[in-house]
Amino acid sequence: MAVTKAIRVIIADDHPVVRAGIRAMLHREGVAEVVAEASSPAEVTALLQSVLCDVLVTDLSMPVGPDPDGLTMLSCIRQGHRALPVVLFSVTTHPNILQVALACSVLGLVDKAADFDELPMAVSMAHLGKRYTSRNLRLGLLGLGVHSSLVGPSLSVRELEVLRLMADGRTVSEIARWQGRSVATISQQKLTAMRKLGLSGDVELHRYLTGQRFVG
Repeated sequence: MAVTKAIRVIIADDHPVVRAGIRAMLHREGVAEVVAEASSPAEVTALLQSVLCDVLVTDLSMPVGPDPDGLTMLSCIRQGHRALPVVLFSVTTHPNILQVALACSVLGLVDKAADFDELPMAVSMAHLGKRYTSRNLRLGLLGLGVHSSLVGPSLSVRELEVLRLMADGRTVSEIARWQGRSVATISQQKLTAMRKLGLSGDVELHRYLTGQRFVG
């Protein structure tokens, strides 16, 4: 009888408890072997260069170290490892963020509030080159073509990153230092995003950000 080879998985999350939970979920199903763990974007990059894996399971927000996280991190992963299946395991539910993640060729979208069986399923599907979206997120994405309020405006990756970081409590100056860009550039991206969203001031922006979380 042929022995089924376990899927080699690297998991990335800045919370040790979450990594332990992911490891337990995958082990319970017996289809995947966690071959390495990362707690920052820099560690993800290093591991992908030194450890063979079949699927990467990663959070979106890992604000640890000098390297950018979020959508920028996903873009960098895709540029360096075009064929690697990626499963995003995050609390992010905002349609714009999910759309850009899919544009970065993410195969799995799993909400951290999903049922325990969904992450192993997403890993298995991604290994086969097929998409999997957890039930909670699937309902929202199905509405993209139906409810215009869910579609949202066409924000750029950089504009989305600025809003995501602001939702995480960072100021324009802090974002500029974090991304190595000028305050004027970040301010312009913020204003452009606000214009696209139809927001007229910081009070409306605050309400928008606190009502639709961008953190991963």
